[in-house]
Amino acid sequence: MAKRYRQRQGPRPDRRHESKKAELLGMVRRVDAGSGFFIADDPGQEDLYLRGAALGGAQDRDRVRAVRVGGHVRPGRRPEGRVVEILERGIRRLIGELRRHGVFYYLLPLAYRVYEPITIDPADIHGGQEGDRVHAEMVDYRPLRATVVEVIGPGGSPEVELKTVSVKYDVPREFPMPVMRSAEGLPDHVDAHAARGRTDLRRLSVLTIDPIDARDLDDAISFERPDPQTLRVGVHIADVSRYVTPGSALDDEASKRATSIYLVDGVIPMLPPKLSNGICSLNAGEDRLTLSVFLNYAPDGSLRGADFARSVIRVGRRFHYDEVDDILGHGRYPAGFEFLPDLAALSRGIREKRSKAGSIDFDLPEVKLILDDAGKVKDVRVLTHTISHQLIEEFMIGANVAVAEYLTAKRLPAIYRVHDRPAPEKLLALEQFLHNLGIKMKLRMKVHGSEAEISREISRRLQELLASVKGGPWEKVVNYQLLRSMPKAIYSTKNIGHFGLGSPCYCHFTSPIRRYPDLTVHRMLTAVLLNQVPPKSELKKLEARLAEAAKISTEQEIKAAEAERESVKVKLLEDMQSRIGQVYTGIVSGVVSFGMFVQLPNTAEGLLHVSSIRDDHYLLSEISASLVGRRTGKRYRVGDEIRVRVDKVDLPLRQLDLSAVL
Repeated sequence: MAKRYRQRQGPRPDRRHESKKAELLGMVRRVDAGSGFFIADDPGQEDLYLRGAALGGAQDRDRVRAVRVGGHVRPGRRPEGRVVEILERGIRRLIGELRRHGVFYYLLPLAYRVYEPITIDPADIHGGQEGDRVHAEMVDYRPLRATVVEVIGPGGSPEVELKTVSVKYDVPREFPMPVMRSAEGLPDHVDAHAARGRTDLRRLSVLTIDPIDARDLDDAISFERPDPQTLRVGVHIADVSRYVTPGSALDDEASKRATSIYLVDGVIPMLPPKLSNGICSLNAGEDRLTLSVFLNYAPDGSLRGADFARSVIRVGRRFHYDEVDDILGHGRYPAGFEFLPDLAALSRGIREKRSKAGSIDFDLPEVKLILDDAGKVKDVRVLTHTISHQLIEEFMIGANVAVAEYLTAKRLPAIYRVHDRPAPEKLLALEQFLHNLGIKMKLRMKVHGSEAEISREISRRLQELLASVKGGPWEKVVNYQLLRSMPKAIYSTKNIGHFGLGSPCYCHFTSPIRRYPDLTVHRMLTAVLLNQVPPKSELKKLEARLAEAAKISTEQEIKAAEAERESVKVKLLEDMQSRIGQVYTGIVSGVVSFGMFVQLPNTAEGLLHVSSIRDDHYLLSEISASLVGRRTGKRYRVGDEIRVRVDKVDLPLRQLDLSAVL
């Protein structure tokens, strides 16, 4: 049972208009020393603004019970709320720099939303020195007090910065000894005994397409034409379940990690390298155990059916994305893989059909940092989504859908990948955002028809929106804003479909080396193929275990994404330290009362304080979501270009300060 904190006496908020509705459960996100927002667990509930005593002593990320207060809410304003009870503290451990004032020590948190001083007793610094980066644990919240649990090292060095990311997000870089011993006991190769009872696909021309630096290769594809009207694509996925069995040390560790984490300086795998880079990785020229999904398509991309098999394959050739793009662009096809253009053409047809079914495809750049031997940024590459990426993506989606539909038809428990449609208030906010850009688009709709019909109509309107801005000046910013309007995809044993893909039934099956939900799906599919499905009494227990695994996997996925983003941010800021004084043309990515956030060409984002725009006095217009000059009427809004100078980089606080060049 989580420790609970009742509100203490203090200045009382006005409760004359307090809502009589049931209390809401959710999370607090602090904004500054005196305010924050309550974000309800129920995605259909609006965020509540919390100010002053209404915070009830809640810190950032605290789990709380809250109520809505106040009466009528004016247009453009958020409803207000009040924290009734703190259920669980969100910040229990944090990273900071140890500072000293006289005989007293205090912690300067790094990139946390903590706005009150955190004191540390001299007896609790545990060898830390002033200026050291430390990992601390909270011991009290009224007032805030902490104790040092680990001294990371002197602040400022690249090694300490990346170690900070690992510690902050509790990313374990080493595997426990029992897990390593279990891994070392596994074979290095597939022998005849291991391949017995499996469909032998080693005669097929099988290929992998991955990033050039990838080492954990868990998916491969093949192509056949059994007859002129059938195109048969084999999707072959590493059979990790053959080596990681339920209840083993390997399984326990994998379930806790739930995902591999791709930091700038390397991968922190879900499974030990003996599996992730070895016996499970579909390396060229080596026999590997797989689960195969055969997708049977008509020439126009219509799926006619799917077959499943426990198999053994041998990858004939490893390709990387740029290589395949070059091959398709120049028409020089390697021997044995002359079918590459057929795969590309088929994937385009499938993509068109997915789009008609309601799939929403974002076109957002991805940044890749290239480091030198010293760990410094050598190059910043903005990656684009090319035909080779789309080729692999379409067949992986197809396999995921086929497996999900197969297990659902058999009424077996599974972890689904689910994604709800945007909440009405999110669509309203997006409409207002588009209006501010001069884009007139009606996204909301009256509720009528079935749930599926409503979702399809919303998808159609969002597709129209993306098509209307494609190739124009607002394409990038509208894509980002639409993405922010969407709920996050999560893992669940309750199938509600996947709105973003336009699929009523979807799961993750194709990456069991790096995602735990995929491993659980493999186990259930294998049980069906071997006719070893547990009895109903056991399936009920299994579903409860899968529900817990889905919850942990969602939490770990969010944490991994945050760690990955911060590791990129650290390296970008390190690179920007050598660019102080340089001028760039950036894009306004956010507008607040005190200035603008501006994204630079290398995707680094910095704050341009309103005081640095010296040609006028600028004020925030909430109605138009822009900064407006009081005298000139000049306006800055999201998506606008602006010339900025790099003024300062604060690496510990993860901040980049910019000034306007007018």
